[in-house]
Amino acid sequence: MAQTLIYATSNANQSGVIITDQTDWISLGVPRSTLSGISISIYAESLVTPEYTYNFTVQNESDYIANGTIELLFSDIVGVVNLQDGWWTVKMSSNSGGYVSNFAGFGIYGDITYAVWSDINGLHSPEEAKYIAERYCLEAIYLKGLGYLDTTNVNSRAIKFQKRLIALQKMLLKI
Repeated sequence: MAQTLIYATSNANQSGVIITDQTDWISLGVPRSTLSGISISIYAESLVTPEYTYNFTVQNESDYIANGTIELLFSDIVGVVNLQDGWWTVKMSSNSGGYVSNFAGFGIYGDITYAVWSDINGLHSPEEAKYIAERYCLEAIYLKGLGYLDTTNVNSRAIKFQKRLIALQKMLLKI
């Protein structure tokens, strides 16, 4: 069994996962085109039992091998547009277990983001009460910006994401 290296992130709409191959194929001594029968397992809290498993289609496999990256929509993987908000982990396997990847995490915050921005949009803010609306808007914009600055390793990405998700949940409770 050979170890491969992947990086996962959610897409901009929070409706899918983007998986990027970061394997050093030269040191493995084989090309990426060696891969066949690629499947992914998506885990929630436990890294023992996957919540979802998806086998790549022929087109998925071809795209991944050619580009080293693929965007998979949750509607194709599990039949829903968005996964539940939280930190998810993906692991890739191919060649009947001959190549197994690392665990790569990605965050989903689609529901909470919509809820917070909907409440902010609904705030009535006459001139004398504008400070209240501005306070929530600035906090939301700041949290959104922190998500774009995330360039750290997988473990701290998970911790940072969980903190941002909790901050959004607290903000929703304040509104």
